[in-house]
Amino acid sequence: MPGYLKLQLLAILRNKRYLIVTVALPLLLYIAITLSIHGSDSHKYAVAYLSSMSVFGMMGCVLLTTGPAIANERKTGWLRQLRLMPLSDRAVFGGKIAAAMAMALPALIAVALAARFVKGVHLGTGHWIELVLAVWLGAIPFAAIGVFIGYLLDGESARMASALLHSALAFLGGLYFPVTSGGMHTVMEVTPSYRVYQLGSNVLHHQSLSLAAIGILAAYAVAFSGLATMRIRRAGGLST
Repeated sequence: MPGYLKLQLLAILRNKRYLIVTVALPLLLYIAITLSIHGSDSHKYAVAYLSSMSVFGMMGCVLLTTGPAIANERKTGWLRQLRLMPLSDRAVFGGKIAAAMAMALPALIAVALAARFVKGVHLGTGHWIELVLAVWLGAIPFAAIGVFIGYLLDGESARMASALLHSALAFLGGLYFPVTSGGMHTVMEVTPSYRVYQLGSNVLHHQSLSLAAIGILAAYAVAFSGLATMRIRRAGGLST
């Protein structure tokens, strides 16, 4: 399993677009948006967008690397090689999830550093760690979704679906602008992107983590983990 995980990480890191798109984009967006706001609201928005852009970056790291990478593996015949290895469906799925989780950390750390040293957001060491962990653990359902997409769609279709889903979840989850009421808010509350943002906001405002958010994220994780494992078994014919 550790060797398989190492192979997964190396394969993703060889893609230069990973660093440019998934790490640099949320960092630049956070800096550009927060520096454009002046006056008494400057600090408030610096804190609010810390949670938003952390989730935006985490989703990008997970969705834009996981699904397309798996689709490419299927195209190049890597799945046929996996059949020769003593790996179960669960081990393959676990390796994909672990690799996706590892890829999410750089963007989270980059946005946190920008908030601290560019915008002067001050949190205690424990709260910084809690914020990163809350958003990072919230990456699990997105990783499962990414694995499902990678085993469901081929090549360019997986890339397009991942990019569209990333943009849609960022919009519907209220990561670009706050939504407090109305039909849009009702939709927002059932999206995993909003629920991870909610956990980040809970930490930033020194509140208890929302049990509703945790429950909804867990439901997404379980549902898409099951669907992804089914697709892995069907596509790879691995051992159980």
